Amino acid sequence: MTGLLKWSEGLILLTLILAGTKASYAQGAAVSEAADVLQADAGSLPNAPVPSILASSSKAWTAAVGQVRAPLGSKTARTAEAGEFDKFIEAGETAPRSTVGDKVLIGLRGSVSPYAVIGWVTSATYSEAINGAPNYGQNGKDYLQRLGAAAARATSEDVFTHSVMAPVLHEDVRYYQMGPAHGFFARATYSISRVLVAKTDAGADTPNVALLTGNLEGAALTQLYYPPFNRSVGQVAKTFGTSLVGQAVGNLFDEFILSSAEFLQLKRKF
Repeated sequence: MTGLLKWSEGLILLTLILAGTKASYAQGAAVSEAADVLQADAGSLPNAPVPSILASSSKAWTAAVGQVRAPLGSKTARTAEAGEFDKFIEAGETAPRSTVGDKVLIGLRGSVSPYAVIGWVTSATYSEAINGAPNYGQNGKDYLQRLGAAAARATSEDVFTHSVMAPVLHEDVRYYQMGPAHGFFARATYSISRVLVAKTDAGADTPNVALLTGNLEGAALTQLYYPPFNRSVGQVAKTFGTSLVGQAVGNLFDEFILSSAEFLQLKRKF
């Protein structure tokens, strides 16, 4: 256990170093990123949030951008604005700039949403079916333990990613839907790539360090509540890998299933 604690401390130190390095780079590049956003093609993907240095408020910027920028993934012009706490931005919506407080609440609200609960149940059920990690067993009581572990892991990953790392790294890790106006392959590739690519607060593409470090921290935290059989560096690496696969599957759900929900006039807002 002492070795694991030292390893976890090293992981946290590495995360802080990465955060500090990227934060310094982001601060120096903010003005040039904002200029890139203004020069970007009107139909670029996805709709970028407002750079704070260009407008006095996100709503004022949204009104201006909505008049000159074609909505992504839509064949007809539309200037709908997403809510400040939405994790999912529909094709055609303009996203307000996400403040630190917004990011914190996005992570907290998203971690206990109905969609999060579906994820917990799916993860626990699959783990129970294959008798995989965490290896509690395969009876009713063991399933409840698996469900609790799935909830703890998913919640910690969501909070670390959205509420902690995204504000520190000045990243926007909301999912921007490409939309049904694009082909299946393009949308699938885009969805999966969002695991590795996010947006800066100014709207430029950037490595999705917030998600990667947030999921790694959530995976490391499992060592505090997983059974002894599953407490190892190898298990942390495996948990981290499966969490990224789960994120990719979630992105595909956001991209394709929610399009069907939109057709039925259903909305995912939390």
